[in-house]
Amino acid sequence: MPDHRATFTISQTWDSVTSFVRVNYFGEYFATHADDTCAIGCWNEIADSAITVDAEVSYFLNDSITLSAGANNLFDQEAKSYLKNLTVYLVLNITKVARLITTAVSTT
Repeated sequence: MPDHRATFTISQTWDSVTSFVRVNYFGEYFATHADDTCAIGCWNEIADSAITVDAEVSYFLNDSITLSAGANNLFDQEAKSYLKNLTVYLVLNITKVARLITTAVSTT
């Protein structure tokens, strides 16, 4: 969970139509993946803050039926990619292991 979160909503209602636009702010947070089995927490890191936008329009067809259309995360703000960071981590550590093996072989 982020330490800071804010929501700003603007809504308007006319005779048979209502609409809103909502801006959501999520602050930085410590992210961990539930499937992380790496001993040092390979997928744990601080995720960046993000802003998303939601919108919806509703039409009151009659007293009991309302038709609504909307979108969450309208501009497709993507979540932080952990797989990319994990790949870099693995490549760096494979390089370290290769250096250690090379060093061990050359000293014997």
